[in-house]
Amino acid sequence: YGPNGFGLFRFVDPVDKKVYCYTDLEPDGAHHVFPCFDQPDLKARTTLRATTPAGWTVLSNQPATKTTKQGGQQTVQFAPTPPISTYLIALHAGQYVSWHDKAGKVPLGIYTRASLAKHMDADEIFTITKQGLDYFGRYFAYPYPFAKYDQIFVPEYQHGAMENPGAVTFSERFIYRSKPTDA
Repeated sequence: YGPNGFGLFRFVDPVDKKVYCYTDLEPDGAHHVFPCFDQPDLKARTTLRATTPAGWTVLSNQPATKTTKQGGQQTVQFAPTPPISTYLIALHAGQYVSWHDKAGKVPLGIYTRASLAKHMDADEIFTITKQGLDYFGRYFAYPYPFAKYDQIFVPEYQHGAMENPGAVTFSERFIYRSKPTDA
């Protein structure tokens, strides 16, 4: 884990003491997490496997293909990514609360820490996401090319968002604690 703005972050929620981990590999932070050639013009298929406490939600760019549990731990294996740059690889793990829907055949997920769940407007986010995927699919005459579209809201994120394919990371600053105005 590192406090320098690169790599893998760990956050303990002061409200309920639940733990959340996530990667921030942009622009060249992947080598802080795993050995790689950390430059955007080199792309490769990546297969991730993560071992966490049992019961944690574990997310990456691709869907999980296998989860095995032993003792108080679980190991989650993910499908290989299409060729992508290392800075686009995402890994999230923790005691997230989630909501699920579909945009056509694309599974949608929204994740946030438990202490903020009461503020999440999942219906609004799903509506906007479906509209965007539909619009851009028609505009480019090319459907969304990844196996899923998760949106993970994380604490202390230094950016507004990072468009990791299949696992978009958002700052939880975008979870409004009160109703925003139309402006």
